[in-house]
Amino acid sequence: MSLQLNSNNLNHNSTGQSLVEIIVGLGVISSVLVGLMSAITFSTSNTQFARNKTLATKYSQEAVEWLRVQRDANWYTFNSRASSGGSVYCFNTLTWNSGSCISTETINDDYDIFRREVTLSNPTTGRVNVAIRVYWQQGARTSDVQVNTYLTRWQ
Repeated sequence: MSLQLNSNNLNHNSTGQSLVEIIVGLGVISSVLVGLMSAITFSTSNTQFARNKTLATKYSQEAVEWLRVQRDANWYTFNSRASSGGSVYCFNTLTWNSGSCISTETINDDYDIFRREVTLSNPTTGRVNVAIRVYWQQGARTSDVQVNTYLTRWQ
């Protein structure tokens, strides 16, 4: 059998991939993967921030309720803890710890990152202004939740 060359066999296209097509394909896949990783990182960070903000709000509300109990137990003692310029207390535990919180005075929970400070002031008779700040370090920034209310002598 003899082999015959004709023009149809010579014009036949090859079915393989060129190097340029492979590089472009790898570039597209890499771009998609980088985008997905960025989205996952951003979502994780936002989820942690939302969890921390929710916990900080809970801790600030706990302090408000504890202060209400202190007010109801003895208004005069409670009122004496407030000054006209403002008295600052660190409430890492719900006890009267005078002064601002230091870095080791965190609320004892699963995370140990939250610090809770309460400022009491009594600019008017029969009323104590309460400013609660629960704050934490997340990455390079400090985030906080602030609650302001006032407690009166209602009994």
